Amino acid sequence: MKILILTWILFILSFYINAQTADDYFKEGLAQIEAEKYEEAVDKLSQAIKLDKEKDSFKYGSRGTAYLKMGEYRKALSDYKQATKINPSNSDFYFYMGVVEDSLKHYIEAIQSFSKALKIDPQNADYYIGRAHVYSVNKDYNTSLANLNYALQLDDKHAQAYYLRGIAKYNLVDSNGSCEDFKKALELGYDLAKGWIKQYCE
Repeated sequence: MKILILTWILFILSFYINAQTADDYFKEGLAQIEAEKYEEAVDKLSQAIKLDKEKDSFKYGSRGTAYLKMGEYRKALSDYKQATKINPSNSDFYFYMGVVEDSLKHYIEAIQSFSKALKIDPQNADYYIGRAHVYSVNKDYNTSLANLNYALQLDDKHAQAYYLRGIAKYNLVDSNGSCEDFKKALELGYDLAKGWIKQYCE
């Protein structure tokens, strides 16, 4: 009888020792994102969210990032929306929500999300670039250009900003300015500029 009781106690103890917490799963999920194993990341982060009594916004935001990397945009959007409900002061959540909305062609909502991110952190060049991309897709090149000029004031080494500004200038019939920007983008490592340079600048 004593042996059975001891065995049962050891079993219970091993269960509690081996039981993973929400934060354990969260750390594992982040590691899987870092390793670009996004399905595994979603699994770990879902476990973290399930166990998390505090409803940590970063757990939802991180799972949203894994879904975004997988191209599961609607699931990513749901997680980012939940993250902003829990923590409405985190500008990155609004930024990534804008990226997802842009991918889903929800352009009005994307502009609103990027604008909310900028209201919280007006010194972030990426937020202006995200909003500029939406304006560019919708052929509002003047507004796109204005956003990109702000972005480059904040970060004059941002290759994507030069690339998008090149597109805006080209469509605004500034061929010299567009070629200068495409060449700068390529110099900074943005290979998509090669096609524009070859077709319009040589």
